[in-house]
Amino acid sequence: PICTIVLTSGTTGFPKGVIRTHRNVEIGCLNGALGKGQSEEGRELAVVPTYYGSGRGSVIGQIFLGATVYILPSFDAERTARIISDEKITAIAMAPPMCRRLLQVPRLERFDFRSLTSLRKAGSPFSMAMASEIIARVTPNIYQGYASTETGSVSLLRPHEQISKIGSSGRLEWGVETRLATPEGDEVAHGAEGEITVRGPNVCVGYYRNPDEEAKAFRDGWFRTGDIGRFDDEGYLWVVGRIKDMIKTGSISVSPREIEDRKSTRLNSSHVSESRM
Repeated sequence: PICTIVLTSGTTGFPKGVIRTHRNVEIGCLNGALGKGQSEEGRELAVVPTYYGSGRGSVIGQIFLGATVYILPSFDAERTARIISDEKITAIAMAPPMCRRLLQVPRLERFDFRSLTSLRKAGSPFSMAMASEIIARVTPNIYQGYASTETGSVSLLRPHEQISKIGSSGRLEWGVETRLATPEGDEVAHGAEGEITVRGPNVCVGYYRNPDEEAKAFRDGWFRTGDIGRFDDEGYLWVVGRIKDMIKTGSISVSPREIEDRKSTRLNSSHVSESRM
């Protein structure tokens, strides 16, 4: 049975209604409990709007467990810090801009964040600099990962991996099958890049009254995310770009992110060389 129909546009522009079943939601809640240490004793502060997946997860995930949820109507960094401290909040999801504002709160050290056992990133990943500052000034208990509206959470990077594997989306969640595929749908060789495709009880059942987009997104039971990724030798997933962003040069497909990474490396190397002169 249908539990929710959630609108998402992703990179396509026009919104699609993602049909999620009760089983989809239940698996997401169980993964939250298993992977992020959430329990009925938890106290979640919901600061991300519930029309985002992270916001819905903040509320539904804790209600599923019988935990307590505090909801802020709008984000205020100092008020968030005070509530975490006064109410002994154990869990929160925050986007990088929210974390940046939290870290800019004057005399942040006056607030007690020791109760926080789970600070989950919402949206874009934390940079190395931001993750390091959050660990030093707020909590070491950071969780990042890879997810979408259609799939729910796919992979998870746990607190002890934040620095050593920063930039990775972590290892696969419980009950999730993921493979990297060629444009024809074949699995790529180990270590090679390919489209991230997902199947399992976490994946939505389709798009509401949108058979054309549904046919494009699903192939032989696998949901095609449109993201390009690779697995390293330890099983960590690295997201390297979007299929629609790929640049063709000759017969080679190149990711814009790869170009930017190499450009940054060259600039940094140049800067180091100049600074040593």
